[in-house]
Amino acid sequence: MTFSNNKKGNNAKNHYINQIYSSCLRGMALALKYRKDSQPITYFSAHSPSLSILMQSKTTVLRIWTISILFAVICPLHLVHCTDPKFDSSTRMRLVLVPADAQVGTVIYRIRATDEEFDYPLTFELIGDSASATVKIDSLPCTKYNSVCQANVVLQRRLEPGRYYDFQVSVKDTKGGMASQLCSITATNFTTPHDLIFPHKPGIIMIPEDAKRGTELDYVIARKNPLFQKPVYLELWGSQLFAIRQKIVSAETTEGTVFLLGPLDFEKQAMYHLTILANDSAASSESSPIDTNACSITAEPCIKTL
Repeated sequence: MTFSNNKKGNNAKNHYINQIYSSCLRGMALALKYRKDSQPITYFSAHSPSLSILMQSKTTVLRIWTISILFAVICPLHLVHCTDPKFDSSTRMRLVLVPADAQVGTVIYRIRATDEEFDYPLTFELIGDSASATVKIDSLPCTKYNSVCQANVVLQRRLEPGRYYDFQVSVKDTKGGMASQLCSITATNFTTPHDLIFPHKPGIIMIPEDAKRGTELDYVIARKNPLFQKPVYLELWGSQLFAIRQKIVSAETTEGTVFLLGPLDFEKQAMYHLTILANDSAASSESSPIDTNACSITAEPCIKTL
């Protein structure tokens, strides 16, 4: 469920702004008309005797008009709220089924949001403290050059099969615009078929310390969810010294190659813990209240330098 400004509210604001600017323009025209004589004093004395004391000099009149103009310009800019960010309708967590064997720290979902005015980065947060013991929200890096901003929903504790966990997530832009959505997850009696999803995954990779940038270390094969047509997308997390290059090798599988991005230093760090994430969330465009594939499966290879 997403909360945002409706058209009626926007029309009311625009009408109010137009009234302010119309008054401002009329005031400016009046000030220019009577600028060369003392008619402002006569005009305000006739229409508002209580202001006649203030209108004793042209300087006072011009100061009042200047303040009015500034108020008319600044006030609408403050009142007009920027367009609120919006959650991607394909990643709404209406009800997400999570395998009962999902471990603590598992990324179970990925949510996305956009902002029409590109007030990035967007920040995702849990609303209230009740859900913090069950899940946490990790906002992913996002800049004004991104078309969307994303966040991972990470499991904080093991789920009880059959129990429903409800929580609310908000997204905020840099100007204070905010939207929120209700989310619900539940654990099933099924288990995660890691070997079926990852027919091949790295274990411990041994590489020499003087390995050159671009050195290929190992590869991973992932199968897509059969319920969706789009292929699975692979991501690598854990260290900026490593990256993954992927290609679709068939209609069902994607192959990713882990390679080196930077120099290794055995004295500074000898072990790197990486996570390969198979992401099907981009394929969740089918608007279903129960989205069994909207979760990420992880394999954790370790890379050790010699």
